[in-house]
Amino acid sequence: MDRIVNVKDIVTAVGSSVALAALGWLWLRFSRRGRSFWGNLGTVTLPIPEGAAGPIVGEVKGVRAVAVLAAIGFVFALAVTTAFVASRLARSNQVAFWTPSEKTVVPSVQIYPRMKWAANPDNGTIDKRADNFAENLEKKPEVIGFRRYEVRGKGEAPLTWGYWWVATLSYNYTYEELFQDFRTIWPCADHIYYEKDGVGRYFDFPNPPAKELGCDKP
Repeated sequence: MDRIVNVKDIVTAVGSSVALAALGWLWLRFSRRGRSFWGNLGTVTLPIPEGAAGPIVGEVKGVRAVAVLAAIGFVFALAVTTAFVASRLARSNQVAFWTPSEKTVVPSVQIYPRMKWAANPDNGTIDKRADNFAENLEKKPEVIGFRRYEVRGKGEAPLTWGYWWVATLSYNYTYEELFQDFRTIWPCADHIYYEKDGVGRYFDFPNPPAKELGCDKP
């Protein structure tokens, strides 16, 4: 997965700048206007010893030309990198979703079977799972940023507590991939409630929870 700015972008920008500088050098050396511009670059006033004006002025011409080409290349590389960043940020996406906390209470998994995975069967480890998930998000370069709130509300289950997460994802990291990573922390989850573009939905995991982990137990 790519970062918002990565080595490939920098190499592309620098390579483009070198190519632009090379074209500029060819223009300076071989076109009529370029040669005129090249000559004007050497128009300077220096305390030059008698008899040494020609070589020193020629050297100043070369230094000025290199400086101009370097400046053009730098500005072009900066513009290319900025365009990469702007394009990727424009294609980033934000998703919000709910997970249980230690305070989550599901009065009856028989009445609310889809909430079984959130019914705190972990003997006090749900907050640790949430912290582990936060650490995983922090390490992922594809996650531009995230935040977690402790919330209390009513949805699929009666009024209860939980965590509400908001994550901004890179252009090449989908919320489906995020939820699959979430499944590694909560392997018994068979779905997750999320909101995207202001619309609430359920994401149902394609594979059923693992029975060997005891996910089929009431």
